[in-house]
Amino acid sequence: MADNRGNDNEQVLSEGEFLYSQDTTKGVTNLYCGPKVVTVTGQEYPVLFNKDTRKFQPTPLANAVQQNILAKQGEYVELVNPSRDAARVHPIENTKDVAPELLMGEKVNIPGPTTFALFPRQTAAVICGHQMRFNEYLLLRVYDEEKARQNWAKAIIKTVSEELVEEKASHSGDINPEEFAVGKLFIIKGTEVSFFIPPTGIEVIKDDNDNYVRQALTLGSLQYCILSDESGDKDYQRGPKVVFPKPTQTFMTIKGEKVFRPIELNEIQGLYIKVIADYEEGNNKYKEGDDLFLTGKDCPIYYPRHEHSIIRYDGRDKHYATAIPSGEARYVLERNTGVVRMEKGPQMLLPNPINEVIVKRVLSDKQCSMWYPGNKGALAYNQHLRSITAPSTRKGVVSEGDLQRSYRSSGVYGKQFCDSEMDTSLNVSNVNKDFSLAIGNEFTRGSTYSEPRTITLDSRYDGVPTIELFTGYAVMVVSKTGERRVEVGPKTLLLAYDESLEILSFSSGKPKSTNQLVNTPYLRVSNNQVSDRVYVETKDHVNLHINMSYRVNFEAETDAQKEKWFEVDNYIKLLCDNIRSILKNCIRGHEIHSFFSQSIAIIRDVLLGKKEGDSRHGRYFSENCMRLIDVEVLGIHIDDKRIAAKLQEAQNFAVESSIEMTKDRKALMVTKEKEQIKRETIDEQTETRKHAVQYALDDFMRQQDLVVAEYSKKVLQEGKESMLKEVEQARENYINEQSLARQRATEEQNLEIDTKKQELKLKLLTKETESVVKRFEAAQGGFTEALLALSNSDTLTKVAEVSSIQNFIGTNDFADLFKSTPLEEAFHNVLGKSSLKKSLNGSQHVKGSEVTQ
Repeated sequence: MADNRGNDNEQVLSEGEFLYSQDTTKGVTNLYCGPKVVTVTGQEYPVLFNKDTRKFQPTPLANAVQQNILAKQGEYVELVNPSRDAARVHPIENTKDVAPELLMGEKVNIPGPTTFALFPRQTAAVICGHQMRFNEYLLLRVYDEEKARQNWAKAIIKTVSEELVEEKASHSGDINPEEFAVGKLFIIKGTEVSFFIPPTGIEVIKDDNDNYVRQALTLGSLQYCILSDESGDKDYQRGPKVVFPKPTQTFMTIKGEKVFRPIELNEIQGLYIKVIADYEEGNNKYKEGDDLFLTGKDCPIYYPRHEHSIIRYDGRDKHYATAIPSGEARYVLERNTGVVRMEKGPQMLLPNPINEVIVKRVLSDKQCSMWYPGNKGALAYNQHLRSITAPSTRKGVVSEGDLQRSYRSSGVYGKQFCDSEMDTSLNVSNVNKDFSLAIGNEFTRGSTYSEPRTITLDSRYDGVPTIELFTGYAVMVVSKTGERRVEVGPKTLLLAYDESLEILSFSSGKPKSTNQLVNTPYLRVSNNQVSDRVYVETKDHVNLHINMSYRVNFEAETDAQKEKWFEVDNYIKLLCDNIRSILKNCIRGHEIHSFFSQSIAIIRDVLLGKKEGDSRHGRYFSENCMRLIDVEVLGIHIDDKRIAAKLQEAQNFAVESSIEMTKDRKALMVTKEKEQIKRETIDEQTETRKHAVQYALDDFMRQQDLVVAEYSKKVLQEGKESMLKEVEQARENYINEQSLARQRATEEQNLEIDTKKQELKLKLLTKETESVVKRFEAAQGGFTEALLALSNSDTLTKVAEVSSIQNFIGTNDFADLFKSTPLEEAFHNVLGKSSLKKSLNGSQHVKGSEVTQ
């Protein structure tokens, strides 16, 4: 960074910096290039060059420091006022210098990387190299043709098939340097070149948004654009593709859009095309002035071309079919022949605007009032149609286009008759207006009708005059050619352009007269009711008037008989006159008293015939096949008030008497009813008491049943408990008996064992006794005496210890052997010793063992 080291007239310039100073003595501008220390003397002052005013402006020394121009790789410098001296193209670093002679007004392009200072009065702009995508391009202009030719080979061009490196090319695409001229324009496409730096002599023109790189149009399927040339020609490009304009072409913009969609047509849509230039397409040849009507059948997708121009009708391009529902129709006029035909629904009607147009039939006020009685809307609508017939191109015929234009101009009827859908379609047409202007010369016509974008099904006034015949009504349709036919409802009748309805006149008022006739085309042929008043005179000269109501039907089996219905213009007059004559003649033969008592029967018999079974024959009128099928007498009035009062008095007396008798009868009936009610009341009360007693008895019986049930339950419970106790006692007795039986068996078995043991002991003792006896008998000789000689007890003890005398003897108690002998005491003393006891016990054990064995 440059800094001022404490001195106001000294400035340090680093590398890449420079400043200007104005010499006040010589008037020249000095250039200081760093690195350098600049000391400004009193004869100079620092300045800056203003490229807009092209003047040097004084500035503080610190603010006068400027950075060198620096263009990096991929950038270039657009240098204005270059040096004329080829040896001093740029200032030299670390020097003080003045500007060389400059080529004022010229400019050169210097590609980077480079850096340099600017001589005084030089300006430079660093511009990034122009990188382009596939759908981008550059618009170039030659400002110096000689230098452009010389330096075109120095242009840095990088094609899309090469790597991103700097490369100098001699040409690009179809650019020929020999054709360069000042002001010549040409483009560099992104499909061929991805990077470009222009050489000296050529500049890149910015677009309206101050961008060098311009956007081409990438068109997809079902898209197109319009290129407008300076010559006025238009070029239509269809996708999918990338569209690059020619240097003299621009993309046409409509409402800010450059890309458009083709017109999609279906079978109920069409375009009216005027050929404005000869061309061929396939095997077809078209000449200028030909008319074409393209629908979705022939051209589902329409792309505009410069030989075509859409003929716009009433501000709209596309023609739409008219929806004709079932029971409705439209009039179509053949423009070349004048024939009007009727197209009936249901269908989608798409007339050919070249020679067909949908027209409307204008009804007179009389026809509106007759055909649509009380319909003020239909009357106003047809009055409006008559008001717009004069300016129409087809006098006497109103087209749909005439009607729509009148709606837009007046506004009043448009709001009254046009619905919201039609208004919306008119707004849509304004959008299409610019489109038509874009695709060719505009033909604007205003004599036919193009159906709105939104089909309107509420067509009360749009179609053919429709007559809705209700049940029981008939009309006669008459054409201008003399043809006649009778239509009977219920039916929807569509009238051809030359057809109208026969008008009938009916008498009105009471009594019916021709003073005020009712005109209508509708004849009620079934259940028709007619009311009238008939003045008659009785045999006794009493004047009466009778209010009557007739029910009439019209009968026919063939078309000829139906046509006879309309042969009598006023069938009411025929009916009433005939009945009046019959009634006057009939009542003339009856007195007032007898007629009053049977008036209805007399009138019905004379008019309808005698009753046969449950029906009457009625009265038939052959003039128009009319039959009177019923008569109702609404009232009979006497004109003479005095006679009427007498008859009324007699009638009142009869009525009063009848009322009194009826009253008495009703009183009797009331008394009978009351007494009957009383009797029925007593019967009902008695029946109620019976029911109460029976209920109490039933309740008592239920209580008794409950007590018995409780007692039975208790007894049953006690019996069950006693039985349980008995069963338990029996169980215990059984257990005791079983136990005693087991003990008895055990004791018996033990006793038996003991008995057997005793028997064994007895047998053993017997055997032992016998054995001892035998042993003693064997030893008896001299043994006792020997023992006596051994009187010394000590000696006897030793003998006893040495040998087991007891074993020898074989007895249990050895002393018993010496009972009642002198040795008894000695043996007892000896046996008292332990050793002898042991010996004896051992001998006893041996003895026991022997016995056991």
